Amino acid sequence: MFGQKLSHLGGNHRYQRAIELYNSSRFEEAIDEFDKVVGSHESVDAEVRASLAHLFQSLAYFKRGQELWQDGASAEAHAYFEKCLNTDPDNVEARLALEELKGENRS
Repeated sequence: MFGQKLSHLGGNHRYQRAIELYNSSRFEEAIDEFDKVVGSHESVDAEVRASLAHLFQSLAYFKRGQELWQDGASAEAHAYFEKCLNTDPDNVEARLALEELKGENRS
């Protein structure tokens, strides 16, 4: 799974937990854990973990947005795609999803 190859970057329990939650498609919980990792800088490795957590957080926002959209919760999905883009402005998939959502809402 995504993130398993990165586990050598440190034994930070919170980071490992966030990766496990992400890999289990428990995106809301993963986002909470990534928030905590991003906010803590306990060592040099913490900076690397924080950067990776930032990336995973963005992906988790996107995945959660997809889940909500599939469940018909367009407004909530829109909010998660926006959070994804605030975290990673270069995320093309989130930008396309937002455009598609906007198109659905105009219909």
